[in-house]
Amino acid sequence: MSTKFKWPKHDKLKSTDTFCVLPWLHLNVQPNGDIYPCCMAPYGENIGNTSDVTLEEVWNGDKMKEIRKQMLVGERPHLCSRCFLIEDNGLNSPRFTHNDYFRNRLVEVLDNTDVETGHVTDYKLRYWDFRWSNICNFKCRMCGVYSSSKWHQEAMELHGDSTGADSKGILEFNSNGKENVFTQVDRFINDVEEIYFAGGEPLVMEEHYLILEKLIAAGRTDVRLRYNTNFSHLKFKKWDLFAMWQKFLDDPKGHIQLFASLDAVGKLAEVIRDGTKWSNVYNNIKKCQGTGIQIYFSPTVSSLNMFFIDELIDVAAELDIDTDKVNVNNLLTTPPCYDVRLLPDYLKKELLDKLKDYRDNRCPDKYKVIMKYGVENWEHFINEEFKGDRDEAEKELLRQTLYLDINRQQSFLEVNPQYTEWFKEIRHRLNTVNHRWMTLPKVRREELKIQQTNYKDELVIKKTNYKDELVIRKTTKPESKKDDKKWYPSNKTLI
Repeated sequence: MSTKFKWPKHDKLKSTDTFCVLPWLHLNVQPNGDIYPCCMAPYGENIGNTSDVTLEEVWNGDKMKEIRKQMLVGERPHLCSRCFLIEDNGLNSPRFTHNDYFRNRLVEVLDNTDVETGHVTDYKLRYWDFRWSNICNFKCRMCGVYSSSKWHQEAMELHGDSTGADSKGILEFNSNGKENVFTQVDRFINDVEEIYFAGGEPLVMEEHYLILEKLIAAGRTDVRLRYNTNFSHLKFKKWDLFAMWQKFLDDPKGHIQLFASLDAVGKLAEVIRDGTKWSNVYNNIKKCQGTGIQIYFSPTVSSLNMFFIDELIDVAAELDIDTDKVNVNNLLTTPPCYDVRLLPDYLKKELLDKLKDYRDNRCPDKYKVIMKYGVENWEHFINEEFKGDRDEAEKELLRQTLYLDINRQQSFLEVNPQYTEWFKEIRHRLNTVNHRWMTLPKVRREELKIQQTNYKDELVIKKTNYKDELVIRKTTKPESKKDDKKWYPSNKTLI
């Protein structure tokens, strides 16, 4: 695999195999203040936190310097492992994308680098990814409280994670940092070339609109704006978003890219990303298409959606999304319970057979190139051995699915019926006498003990016209009180 451009010759660059330009012009800041060389770095392995250090201190800190030194000689930094995993499976990684986009900066950044120490003399943030908060209106199943304030209560009950307990789950790194990171906006307003707005949900964050105002006032409508958005809101408070965007669209050098936080369509989309109203999302995408904004489909490929990726391609065809704007490279590796490599072998075969059948017989002609490229590389990844503790991952999959189905009044197996037998197998292995609810979080088990005096639950096999489903059947309905929290399993809880 190679980049689209010719690498410049430079005596400081011994190898291009692992080089990425981002450590020379970028830092990523997460809502909790954790700082990373970019958003692809493994979560939890930060190189600093805004509560303890400034961005400039991190810029030439030991960890950033070591990353640069390794890249210059062709070594693979550990924090960059996700990009290399993508590339090893034959797919283009963000490393390739950013090297291509910032290719005109390569000679400049190398000139400013001390190859012996990794120190860079010129501190300029040309690519911004400041995730000002975790404020979000969705609760995606593969997400958590660090990226969505809506996850707060469920994270406490499911994982015992009290993050954000004093702020209703909202994390805002700039509220208690060593420096006011927003000053970096003013400092580098004339240097920035690309801004990535993510979150949380960026279109419901005030900082996003304040930055757009500053860019417009400074005449910097030539900056490339990139978003990861769930397309649920196109209006926010006093701001006219389309009027602001139009300033960038009218600039010959400016453009806007909206990457849809979209993994599936219809009911499955609504279950995976709780808060989705599919018709609203679909209509908002069409509305943006009519303005000249570039729309990208970039699904998170996981066991949650991969059996129905064909339906997402069909919608891309229906909306006439350009084929080069359908990205199938984002392979989920965490949380491990949704890693597609966790699937048992018979489900892997079923999945690959389904994907190949769609590629060969049902895929719209224009999009066959996507499926050809996707299947070739997905197959290698899918058939890899699962890297973690399989028993623990399967237990967490069942536990989390059961809890979220109950709490959100959803049914995961209703939209992913192909997993029914697998879930039954997992449960069979886990079940012991009087421990039918062992996979529930402790807080819910305690509630159940109190309530079960007048409420019996029984697992039964329900015959349907398409699959056998493992269902929780009510046998005695408890007397309800007005103030009781209703969370009992319904007949739609297919676990």
